[in-house]
This record gives sequence, structure tokens and C-alpha cells, in this order.
Amino acid sequence: MKKCFYIRILSFSLMLATVAVLLTGCGSSKAAKAINRYSAPDEQLTVETGEICSNGKYSLTWDDDKKCVIMKDIQNETYWSSLPYSYYLVEDPSGAGMVRMYSPIYIEYLVNNNIRTSYAKIDALNDGVVTAEKVENGIRVTYYFTEIEISIPVDYIICEDGLETRLVVNAIAEKKNKIYSVSLSPFMCSAKNNTDSYLFVPSGSGTLMYVDDTGRNTRIIQEPVYGRDNAVSTEEKLYNESAVMMPVFGAKSENTGICAIINKGAESARIDAEVGNPEYGYSSVYATFLLRGTNNLIIKNAQGNQTQIMTSTDNLVDTDYFSIRYIPLSSDKANYMGMAEIYRNWLKKQYGLSNAENESATVYLSFLGGALVNKNMFGISYDDLCVATTYLDIKRIVKEFEEKTSSAVSVRLVGFGESGLDVGEIAGGMKLSKKFGSPDDLIKYCDENNLPLFIDYDILGYSKSGNGVRRFSDSAVSANKSYAVQYHYSKSTYLKNDYSYFFVKRSKIEEIANKLLKSIKNYNVRGVSLSTLCSTSYSGYPNATDYNKLGFQKEVGSVIKKIKGEKLEFVAEKAFDYAAASADFIIGSPTNSSGFDGYDSDIPFYEIVFKGLKPIAVSSVNYAINPRKQFLTAMETGSSLSFTLCENWDKEISNAEFSSFQFSLYENWKDEIIKMDEESKEWLENIKNASIVDRRQIADNVYITAFSNNASIAVNYSSKEIQTPMGIVKANDFVYVLGEG
Repeated sequence: MKKCFYIRILSFSLMLATVAVLLTGCGSSKAAKAINRYSAPDEQLTVETGEICSNGKYSLTWDDDKKCVIMKDIQNETYWSSLPYSYYLVEDPSGAGMVRMYSPIYIEYLVNNNIRTSYAKIDALNDGVVTAEKVENGIRVTYYFTEIEISIPVDYIICEDGLETRLVVNAIAEKKNKIYSVSLSPFMCSAKNNTDSYLFVPSGSGTLMYVDDTGRNTRIIQEPVYGRDNAVSTEEKLYNESAVMMPVFGAKSENTGICAIINKGAESARIDAEVGNPEYGYSSVYATFLLRGTNNLIIKNAQGNQTQIMTSTDNLVDTDYFSIRYIPLSSDKANYMGMAEIYRNWLKKQYGLSNAENESATVYLSFLGGALVNKNMFGISYDDLCVATTYLDIKRIVKEFEEKTSSAVSVRLVGFGESGLDVGEIAGGMKLSKKFGSPDDLIKYCDENNLPLFIDYDILGYSKSGNGVRRFSDSAVSANKSYAVQYHYSKSTYLKNDYSYFFVKRSKIEEIANKLLKSIKNYNVRGVSLSTLCSTSYSGYPNATDYNKLGFQKEVGSVIKKIKGEKLEFVAEKAFDYAAASADFIIGSPTNSSGFDGYDSDIPFYEIVFKGLKPIAVSSVNYAINPRKQFLTAMETGSSLSFTLCENWDKEISNAEFSSFQFSLYENWKDEIIKMDEESKEWLENIKNASIVDRRQIADNVYITAFSNNASIAVNYSSKEIQTPMGIVKANDFVYVLGEG
């Protein structure tokens, strides 16, 4: 909890940081590479219309008149273009959507730190210059926006599995105006409106956007890949916001489809979609790459009124290129199941994964230790750690659960450090607090009964100096050198509250992990979970190689590798795909999207990808708005159950920052947990190690899912009984057929 003196210190520090911004500019790294200076080409290089190259599976054609590339899937006789292919075939196109659809790239640029948009059709193809030259297995097209004096080179390269589009970042040139972002091939993943088609967006668990343009307005969404950049200040945050967990998107266009994977620079990308615009006649989903670091600076005038100013770095992100791989889908795979199969195989190749062999029908129990509560003695305010669950409580609960269910159980300790669930010293002081008792008996019990025991640590957030981390000097900073202060946000107003803390600068993360590993040796536990590390990302200013979160996943991978090197198992909670792919267990898998108005149907894409690759459990059932629906989602996807629990609930903790305690009282949930375990045990035991091979909707809110061992399940999320090919399924219930083995 925050003290008054801390508020004054923080306010003063932020004021100094603001002054530094005004005096020193936007905080670019001195080591950053110089930006190429724009100049118009002396001659306009061209490539004649025709086939550029072919590898037997795919060919690449360049149309010099329309300045677009066309990929052909040779076997299936399907075509994909930088503008909708059916629109490309129109001899004399017209209409309001022509500018957007004929633009192979969109750019955003900064004029006095105001963002403006430019479309290649007008400002490069018509009023500028476009050059083309052959490169190995493809073509480089450079778009010269002559009026604003910015040039953007893009490589289109045929690969074994499709087309790779590369934004050649280190060859971008500019003059007075500053490039901010580039959207690549906005209509490569598109579908004609009012057809049997949809777009796939990887928000949370995954979601679909249908392409109708009648009866409702155009739907436009933008979501950053791997969540928002926590080095960017924000005054408000949607509480139900679910991050984009995977850098993959796609389109089902009637009986064809295409899957896109951001295979380089995903952290610096966002997913954009525009659906149901009747002026275009087409809906599309695409990736936009952010090239400069930015931050929102709040300035107060003498009257106390606030003005928000966006500041940006002088330099571009320091990398060679960003890229997207476009992979066509054959007719029988032209759906989100086909996209999931492609992405699953992609992860297997990237991370050396194989099908799971050690999965078990485990119930994951996370226990909440306690939280800081504000107290007052003789007029002096202070914080005290209020205990919600002791180690002896956990032992008793786990023992009771085992005796009543005979089920496998995994135990995780959350908030058992010196500051409980609150952010204090880094990683809770890197030790278990004695306020919860001695952990020895619990550790011994779990060891003797072969129960996995994990401790969760926050190695990113801190509010007090300690363990080699100094307040302020070791904090992550934003693009304008101000401290990247973190806040909790109100569930009702979405506005930030007074509870603030910091994230450590990225150069300190590995050092902290090394110290934590030494501390963990004091406890004989199976492994650790680092929940914030798996579900958070932020930039590393002033290093231009770390702008816009770039490189964060590599740093996470390095930490996980160190943990495994110490023969510890790693649990990934609410994890982005790169952390989940490196983990031994995945818990807290997302079961819904951000729920924006443009999203039509949430799908368990995340679970489809990982089921059978890693042991996986859905987010805590008792935290769900509809626990029964959460339980059914676990059954449908073959995921284990997880619960977050505490022993005590009193008025002191009710005033703490973490209202989640009120949903976690074990006494209120124990009968339901035992009931759910009994209801699910046979099914989950039968499909362990099996992957999902098909999922289809057979009625409103009714789905049948098939698994690789020939097991299948029908789940009815509706409020009425329904007849299915597998028999009658009651409302909010399921039936299943067991598989082999």
C-alpha cells in the first residue's frame, strides 16, 4: 500500500523527469544507428510484368501496371495478392475503397508529434515513385512517398510454405517528417463482404469477425501483439482487456483461406482489422509495425488542467527487418482449425517441441498467501502483512482434497513473500515470509506424496529497494526518459488509482533471475512460476534495439532456460505463446477475447494449439464470471481445472488492493471443486496427451470437438436440452465418447 511520503517522493521524481524531457528532447540512444536520409531515385527501376520466381509449390508474379505482387498456390490453383484478387481481376475498378485496397502499404508518420496517415495508392503509386528490382527468390519494391519525403522498401519472397513479406527497416529513409508505423499488405488476408467467410484475430483465446456489412456499422479494431507496452503511460485501462497472445491471424474466404504469422518483430506489431465496410466491399485483417518509441506526457497548467502530449524517439527501432509469412490453406483446411494446425507446427519447429507424453489429469490449486493492509497506530499510518492462508492450511486442504477425490493435484504458492500479493521488494524479497508459518512441513508432505509444489515470484515489479535493485535508478523508463510508473486500474471506472510501482529495466531481469535461483535452493520445491514475466512486455529505453518491446521474448526465453538448467520445472500462467512453448506446464490459459464490439464468436484457438503439446489448464474456474461455462470450456478443450484459493476472509483483507480474495474462500468452493473433479475425471484421464483435431458448431452454443485418440465430446453451453449426433445433451452439460488408450 502506498504511504503519503512515497506519494511526495514519486511526484517530485516525475517532475524532475518531465524537466529532463523538456531539456534533453526525446531520449534517443546515443548508440542508435543514423537514419537514412531520403532522396528521390535518379532512375525508376522497373521489373516487367510477369512471373518472378517459382519453387514448384508457389509462384510469385509482379504486375508493373498495378504495382502489386501475386502469389499462386500451384497445386490448388488459388491466388493471393496485395490487393483482393477478385478485385484485381476487375478491368476498370472504381469506388470509395479503391485507395485503400490498391495500397500495398499504409504508413503513419509524425508531424510535430501528431500522427498522420498516408496510403501508397495516392502518395506513392499515383503522386510518388515506385521502384522494383529482383532479389533472391523474390522482388524488392520501394515505395517513395515524395511529398512527405519518406521511402519504404519491402521484399516479397517466395518460401517453401508460402510468401514472406519483409519490411526492410534498416533501409527506410526519411527527411523532415518522421515515420511512425507501416502496415504491410493490408488486403492479403481479406474476404468479400456478405459471403461465407470470416477473419481470425488472436485476441485472448482467439475470436472470429464475420464479414457482413448490413444491419450494423463497420467494425474497426487494433490490438498490440503481446499486450500493451508497459513503458507507455496510460491514464486508463479496460479491465476485461485480453492481450493478443500469439502473432498469428488469418482469413477464411469462402472455400479458400490464408494464415499469416508475424515471424520477426512480433513484439513491435499490432493486429488491425476493418470489417463490414460497405464502401470497400471487402473486410481485412493485417499487421502494423511500430518503428518509433512513443510515450504520453501529461502537462498541467497553472489552473490544474491537464494536456496530454505524445512524444517520440528521434531514432527508429534498430533492426534489419520485420516480416510476415503468408501460408495458403487448402479447401479442407480453410478454417481456423487449419490455421491452428499451421501455427502449432510452426511452434513445434521454432521451439523443437514434440507431442506431449507426460500430461496428466491434474487439478491445479493456487493458494493466496496474503496482502498488505493499511493500519493506524497513534495517528501513524503503516502497512502490515495480513495473512489469508498459512502453510498448514494448505497442507490440510490438499490432504482433504486427495482423500476425497484420489486425484492428482499440483500446488502453487502465490503471494507468500514479504509483501504478499502487493509489490514490495523485487520477487517478494526473494524469500517466503515467516508470517505464514514454516513451509517445511508442507514441502515435506508434497515431496513424500509426489505432489508438484511451485512458488510464484514477480521478478519485474517492485516498489522498494532491495536484493540488488535500487528504487528509481533500476526502473524501466519510457521513451521520454520519465519513469514507467505502473498502476492498478479501477474495475468500474477503468481509471488508474493511487497504488503505483515500477518495473525493473530490462538489463536487470537476467541478473534478478540468477539471484532468485540461488534463493530457491533453500526450498526443496519442484519448480517456479513467474506470472508477470510470462504475461507482460515492455520496451527497454534508451536502447534502440529494445524499442516497442522488441527482444523481450528473447530475454524471457533466456530466463526460462536458466531455470530449467537448474533442474527446476517451470509453470507459465496466462502466458504469451513464447513463454508457454518453453514451459513445462501452462495454467491460466485464456478462454475469451477482449470482447470488443467487432468480435463475433470467441474460439479456443490457444487451447487448440497447445493441447497435446503441453499440459494445460484453463484460468481459475472460481474467478470466472460464469464458473459453469469455464468448466465446460475446460471439458471441450480437454484442459485441466485450476482454482485459486485462500483460507481466511476478513474485513482487513476486504480493504486491500486485491479484491480477488473475495472469490477464493476455500470453504465456499470445496464441495464444488470435488464435484467438478468427479464429473471430469474419466474424460480428462482418457484424453491426456491427445491433441484436438476438429471442432465444429452444430447449433447455437453447441459444439463437438474431436481428439487425436478418437475421443469426442459434445458441449452444450445453451440453456435448453438439445439432440446431437452423440445423443441428448442437457443444458450447460456435456456428453463424450472415450477414445483409444
